Amino acid sequence: MRRRTFLRAAAGAAVVTVAAGAKPPEHFLFRRARFFDHGRYVSVSVAFPELLRASDRDAMAWLDSGFETVLRYRFLVLEHGTRREVARATHTVTIRYDFLRGDTYEVRARTDRRTLFRRNYATRAEAIAAATKLVQWPVVDTRRLVRGGPHGPAYVVAIVAQRNPLDPTSEGPAADPSVARAQPRDVQWFGRLVGFLVGEIPEAEVTVRVRTQPFYLEAR
Repeated sequence: MRRRTFLRAAAGAAVVTVAAGAKPPEHFLFRRARFFDHGRYVSVSVAFPELLRASDRDAMAWLDSGFETVLRYRFLVLEHGTRREVARATHTVTIRYDFLRGDTYEVRARTDRRTLFRRNYATRAEAIAAATKLVQWPVVDTRRLVRGGPHGPAYVVAIVAQRNPLDPTSEGPAADPSVARAQPRDVQWFGRLVGFLVGEIPEAEVTVRVRTQPFYLEAR
């Protein structure tokens, strides 16, 4: 098995932060992630605690009812500093309280092509952690990237995470002129670009949009 390599963030990466409650719905928050080079592909570790909070009584009641909760993660890999799309991927996670298997919570994660894992957890908290804390999830084939080290190209990942998407035909992210005037130019451009490239993003109970710090692949 090829040894995993933790990827360093590109030097000089800009960090964008927005005060809680002040961000528009289409704004992409900065969120630091961890990237790993597995040789054939790059994976990411990043958490989305906003999707299922224990304080959300309705969400917890739905989880405990036996009905399925769906979390959908859309990944878009871009070459940093350019408008070039490198790759995209969609991962779907389902959580279901299984009365027939010892009162456990089943969590199943799958990509467009295959199942990542299917596990049962004794407690609701463990199941939520497995579904919202993404640990080394594959996002891009390294054949699509250039191994140039710190002097080569860097890449950034945009992620749209949703709980229980409702309407697949609703309009995706779009720049609001009133919002655009209040945002830095690079943030305006990023929001419009990702909204265009990802395509139509359905309405959902909860939607979280983030962008990561840039990363690069070491030369070999």
